[in-house]
Amino acid sequence: MLRIRLRRVGRKNDPHFQIVVTPRTNATKGAYLVKLGWFDPISKQIQIEEADLKKWLDNGAKPTNSVAKLLIAKNIKHKLIKYTPSNPAKAKKKGKTTENPKAVEKTDSVEPTSPKVDTKKEEAVKDSEITENINQEAKKEEV
Repeated sequence: MLRIRLRRVGRKNDPHFQIVVTPRTNATKGAYLVKLGWFDPISKQIQIEEADLKKWLDNGAKPTNSVAKLLIAKNIKHKLIKYTPSNPAKAKKKGKTTENPKAVEKTDSVEPTSPKVDTKKEEAVKDSEITENINQEAKKEEV
């Protein structure tokens, strides 16, 4: 299966990426079939050969999640271009909803219960009362 992925080039602390078509099993920095364009993350510039890209998409090459995000930003549409956020929790925080619906459901379904009582403490109190009673009875018998 072919993938359209980013291939890092450039110097240390100065990243640039090539957008390439490569077999899925190839290493990220390994050989590639075709270079479709480039991406500069510092200046946010994207340059893509759209005709070649559509040809490869029609042949079944699937873009990676990061390439799909770039293609959506460039307003390129195709049925194989699907972006899914890697961390949905962060994506939900950006929305205007302030309440967590799951938390509301949990609080509504919780029934009030009696306060929790530590059974170990109760047992210790009972044991100490019993020993006191035994000691008092022993003193009465001595007298």
